[in-house]
Amino acid sequence: MKRREFVAGSAAALTALRATDVRTSTMVPCINQVTTLGAAFDAECSAYHDAGFRHVELWFPKLQGLGLAPPAIAARLRDAALTPVSACAAGNFLWRGAPGPVERRAELEAHFGLAEALGVPRFVIFDSVEATPKRDDYAVASERLVSIAELAAKYRVRIALEFIARSRLLGSLATA
Repeated sequence: MKRREFVAGSAAALTALRATDVRTSTMVPCINQVTTLGAAFDAECSAYHDAGFRHVELWFPKLQGLGLAPPAIAARLRDAALTPVSACAAGNFLWRGAPGPVERRAELEAHFGLAEALGVPRFVIFDSVEATPKRDDYAVASERLVSIAELAAKYRVRIALEFIARSRLLGSLATA
């Protein structure tokens, strides 16, 4: 490296370090409750906190199996200084070969009601489809997704899409 290149590079690096208009990441690290499904709820909340997590993605089937009322769940999360940022999950609503949001409305309302009661702003929807979608399958999926999002909005919940690796409908951004 030549001295001129070194000085120029050093000056650029120093300028960058002194910059006051530096963007910070908006990513919020959280732990998904599925990583500790076998643990007791109180124990996992303590472990998440002790590991430095302050945000959690809740696993609703586990919470529903506890038999606790939403205020008790919220209190335990609060005691561990954990904020729920998302909840998992409901699947196979978008594919035309499966019952859609109209037929499964009660299931969706139960999920969204629990999310609202716990202050969870997002709920994850996924579809695992092995068949090869046709062009109009995406139009149906889009209509169903809009229907789900509209229902979720009534509960102050937004929808997050999870891509399932081998799903031909929503396997990646390229297939979505």
